[in-house]
Amino acid sequence: MTNEVAGENRETNAKPSPDALATQLAELNNRARWYSTQLWTVSFAYLGISAVAITGFLKDAKEYLWIVLLACALFGFFVVRHMEGVRDGERRAVENIQRVEALLHIPVTAESKGYTVPFRVAVWIFIALFAIAGIFLACRQFR
Repeated sequence: MTNEVAGENRETNAKPSPDALATQLAELNNRARWYSTQLWTVSFAYLGISAVAITGFLKDAKEYLWIVLLACALFGFFVVRHMEGVRDGERRAVENIQRVEALLHIPVTAESKGYTVPFRVAVWIFIALFAIAGIFLACRQFR
């Protein structure tokens, strides 16, 4: 497969056809939308899964709640790492959309917006809250 995003087919040094660029533009738009959707759905899924886990232990096994809170905090680090990768993918997709738009001589309208920053911040806040609460409960239990 050739890379036509930079404006040339690397194997033949030929300019890509407008049809190929239009197809690539559609695919890049789909990819950018998918990445953007992931940035907010992953954070809500993390908060929902954490809430289910915590409420489950609140009912049946309060003495082990500290373990669940620390596990939710640890899992949150993996979620944040995943979100960073998705954010990078979104950024690259938008940059490639901009290149293709320029090659097609249409106005460059694609831009990466920061509207998902609050979701990443929320995950970080909950990681901190879960960790603090988990450590506090663990200290109380083992005194």
